[in-house]
Amino acid sequence: MSENHLAQKIPIALDFDGCIAIGEPVKIKYARLYHKIDIGPKTCMKATYPLGPVMYKQLMDKIHS
Repeated sequence: MSENHLAQKIPIALDFDGCIAIGEPVKIKYARLYHKIDIGPKTCMKATYPLGPVMYKQLMDKIHS
């Protein structure tokens, strides 16, 4: 693996329909890293993200890249 790659191991889960789901711990970790905020399980969704849906999309884009 590349040494300068940020995520060496990314925990993911498979949903029953086969979709890849990003878990709450990953969103919480990267919200702290990228947006310098602490969030919890209830605020790690698009509808409840403290910085709004646009910043939530930026967070998810960074996680998926």
